[in-house]
Amino acid sequence: MGRKNLKMASYLSYAPAAIFDSSVADYNESALGLSKLLLEKNIPSMLIERKPSDDLDKAGRVAELVLGREILPIVRFYPTDKSPQFRNLHESSVLGIVDLIWADGAPAFEIGDLLGFLRETWKSRVPLDFNLFFGGKLPSEKVYESFAGMIESVMKRNKNVQIVKLCEIPDWIESDEDIGRMRGFWRMILSACPDSEPALSPKLWVKFPVLRESVYDLGLDAFVCGDNCENGYKTGEIKMVEPVAREEGLPVFPRLPLTVKFYKRSWFAIDVGKVLSILAERHVFSPYMERPRQQPK
Repeated sequence: MGRKNLKMASYLSYAPAAIFDSSVADYNESALGLSKLLLEKNIPSMLIERKPSDDLDKAGRVAELVLGREILPIVRFYPTDKSPQFRNLHESSVLGIVDLIWADGAPAFEIGDLLGFLRETWKSRVPLDFNLFFGGKLPSEKVYESFAGMIESVMKRNKNVQIVKLCEIPDWIESDEDIGRMRGFWRMILSACPDSEPALSPKLWVKFPVLRESVYDLGLDAFVCGDNCENGYKTGEIKMVEPVAREEGLPVFPRLPLTVKFYKRSWFAIDVGKVLSILAERHVFSPYMERPRQQPK
């Protein structure tokens, strides 16, 4: 597959977020300390990590603390999450992240759990990013058509997935045919989620130009932040993209975790909206509402 006739992006954006482990014993003090550091480093968001067995109550408490310090909380979700806390998390967090992992052609999660999770998060108005990971052999066409159909049946009414990011594909994939199959599955899930936008991991963006078609986003760029982090820190993966993007004439800039489309829909609680507005006015995020269409001079 060549690049002829492909519709290529005119810019790239990514959402920087520092990782916070909510399982630490002194999570209150640790969360406040990290929030202070992020304000100093001009990093807008914190990804609150948790294990599948951890309830959402603690993540919600951390989110409230962080939001009060004008940092946008993002919460790690799992398809098995079934909690009345979803509504509370809408009040205190800006976004939920869900990893959908496929191993040897089959989902490593129960599809019924995922569909129920999507319905509940929609009711609570929690925007989501899907991260897709594939290992081993690829799903058959029958399997991924069935999966996309079930997702579409729910998402026709529950339109709360804002990003569908292709994060990882099997190492053995090299041929145009296999890349095309992988791209087809990814795009099928995108089509099943109305109003969602495609994103690629930086590694895949650099390695597979054919996957870049109509992709303007690299998704969430999560990292561990310490005192030695530079201002507006970006990971090595984003730095790896920049010289390639420069050759293509593409500006690369940070964005806030909620996409412009969902921001304009007011998909957030009042307190979350106040912090979004404060951050959107900062110079570093000025392209958030007005995305550049050409390389700045």
